[in-house]
Amino acid sequence: MMNCDDLISRNDHVEFEWFPFTNAVLTRQLNRTTVFASIPTGAKAWYSGCLKKQVMWWVCTLGGIMPRMAPWLWKFYARRLRHGVNDSVDRSDRQFMVGELRGLGLGYHEMEYAVALPDARAAVAELRRYMEQHVLQGYYLSLPIAIRFAAMDHSYLSPCYMRTSCYITVRAPINNPSSIGFLSGLGELWHRFGGLSLIHI
Repeated sequence: MMNCDDLISRNDHVEFEWFPFTNAVLTRQLNRTTVFASIPTGAKAWYSGCLKKQVMWWVCTLGGIMPRMAPWLWKFYARRLRHGVNDSVDRSDRQFMVGELRGLGLGYHEMEYAVALPDARAAVAELRRYMEQHVLQGYYLSLPIAIRFAAMDHSYLSPCYMRTSCYITVRAPINNPSSIGFLSGLGELWHRFGGLSLIHI
């Protein structure tokens, strides 16, 4: 988050995938291009298309079954499996991070709010504190958090109307009865930052 202003200024789209209970994020810098799509081959393609998704599925699933293991699982995942830089060219619907978790077949509630860019760092810091408070109550968030940025526009009903916005998407396991209460309290937190709701399923 400390470098997000520079990243936003240099790219068409910027996305973060924050792994709970860690300081690690997967960063994606997405830009329009006229270059033709490049299809990965060999071991790299197998890792990107199969192994990576399977490992994330196991981390999310085990974290849902054994919530107290979630912090250790995400620290392991971030430390062992997400180093390095990968460049690729493909259709936009295959590049945006929004479909990565949805393609794993996991059941979860989802809440997405947009806050003004100047409030983004404080909002994420409050989200971390909120998560830590719920750990003390026995609730562990076991799914990654998506953070993305969108430029200001002039559409009156848009969350980005006259302000550059940061979208924060939090998912909570559907099989945990405490997830609804967790997200409801989180919605109250976002309202303190002037957040606008996008999705609440």
